[in-house]
Amino acid sequence: MTARFFGQYLIESGEIDAAMLRDALGLMDRQNKSLGELGVERGYLSEAEASRVNVQQRIRDVTFGTLAVEMRLLGADQLEELLRVQRESRIQIGQALVKLGHLTEDALEEQLGGFKRDQEPYEDRVTGVPDELADFGLVVHILDLLPRACLRVARVRAKLSAGESLDDLSHHPYRVSVMVRGAHTLEITLCADRELAARLASGTSGLPAARLDRDLIADGLGEFLNVLAGGAISIFEHDGEVTSLDPLRLDAHPSDGTVFPIVSPEGSGALVLRSA
Repeated sequence: MTARFFGQYLIESGEIDAAMLRDALGLMDRQNKSLGELGVERGYLSEAEASRVNVQQRIRDVTFGTLAVEMRLLGADQLEELLRVQRESRIQIGQALVKLGHLTEDALEEQLGGFKRDQEPYEDRVTGVPDELADFGLVVHILDLLPRACLRVARVRAKLSAGESLDDLSHHPYRVSVMVRGAHTLEITLCADRELAARLASGTSGLPAARLDRDLIADGLGEFLNVLAGGAISIFEHDGEVTSLDPLRLDAHPSDGTVFPIVSPEGSGALVLRSA
C-alpha cells in the first residue's frame, strides 16, 4: 500500500478510468475557486491585490484569508462571506464523479469506506524517517509543509508516502536541490516528472504550464524548493536555530538519502533528504 488520493484509488479498484478522473478533476478546477478568485469576482480585491497576497504566501505559511486581512485588503466580514461561499460551492472528487454520471451514489459510499480503511496507516505524520534524520527538527517541518506549499503556491494536491531507500529516479527528470546549513547540514532534493514540475513552476512563475519550456520549468521548480526550504526554516528558527541556504542547484543527481515519494493527481515526484 501507499499514500494515494481517492481518484487514484478508484482507478486502481477498476471503478473508473483515467478519462473519467480527468473529467472530474476538470469540474473541480472550474467549481472550486480560490479565495482570491472569489474576492476578485465580488469586487473585494483587484487582481493585483490578490497577486500580492499570493506572493506573501510563498514566504509565509499562512492562509490567504489571514494574510489578506492582515494586509488590510479584506475586512473580517468580507472574509467570512468568501469562506461561506467557498464552502457552499466546493465539490469533492467523489461528488464530481457522481455529478458527471461516472459513479453512482451507492458505489461512492462503498468505495469511500474501502478508501478510508486503505489509507488509515497514512493519516498520521509521514513515517519512514531514518535515525540519522530523526534528530533534525527541520525535517519534520519540511515534511509537514510540502503538501500545504503545493496547494497554496500552485493549487496542486499532494501527499507524501513513507520514506524509503534511494532507488532509480530516472522517471523524475526534473531534479533541484539546496543545502541547508546550521547545527546540522541537510541536503534537500526535489524531483518531479514533467507534469508535476510544470504545475509547480507555473505556480511560482505565474505563467501557464503550457508556455513553460524545460529551462523555465527547472527554474520554477527551483523557486518552489526555495519557498519550501525557506518556509520550513522560518518555522524552525522560532526555536532559536540559525540556518542558511546554499545556492540552488538545478540539475541535481542525488546518490544517497531517504526518498519520500510525492503522490498527486497532477503528476508524481519525490523529496530526497540527506544528512551531509
